[in-house]
Amino acid sequence: MSYLRYNKIPDNFDFEFNIIILGYSYVGKSCVVRRYLHDSFSKEHILVLGIYGESKFIEINNKIVKINIYDKPNTSERYSPIPKKFFKRIEGAIIVYHISDFFYCGNMFDDVQKSIEEIKSNADLDTQIIIFQNKCDLDDFKKEFEIEEKVKKLANELGIKHFVVSAKTGYNINEGFNSLVNVMINRFKDPNGEYIKLKNGDDKNKKGKKKCA
Repeated sequence: MSYLRYNKIPDNFDFEFNIIILGYSYVGKSCVVRRYLHDSFSKEHILVLGIYGESKFIEINNKIVKINIYDKPNTSERYSPIPKKFFKRIEGAIIVYHISDFFYCGNMFDDVQKSIEEIKSNADLDTQIIIFQNKCDLDDFKKEFEIEEKVKKLANELGIKHFVVSAKTGYNINEGFNSLVNVMINRFKDPNGEYIKLKNGDDKNKKGKKKCA
């Protein structure tokens, strides 16, 4: 299995997927996106007021994949929710949370549950979900490890992969994203392990590329 980030836009690609990042304020979801897309990190809180999207090309198993990543607005009463029809466009979702009580005084486990329910209520049934426990680099603050155990238990019950990551150091970020993309492209393998060639005109395909739009 090979993973390769493209520094320039390729002439053609095999698959295209839309991925949304969910998470409450200060969990670091926008920093997770920045780390994956640009391999950089900022300590400043990034305020997202609308659906913000960027793209990246990677190579997985000799297939070129275009990934469109959408950062959801900060979940708060002050911000408008994402239109339900938008969830029909996505094929993957990453839910970000953390277990340090320094940044959040609410119930992080409930937040993760609500995000899962939001996806399952609005997105297609085959939308793939993974969970990132961010800020694992923070050793100086009290951590609520019982929240981690509850989230891991929930993820296991629902068959959702759980990754401990750090947007600051980059730890496990690429592994998590690439695991999600790998699951999505593997849905297009036949029983012999060969990728199915989608026909032009397929409602899930444009110009021979798997696409949700």
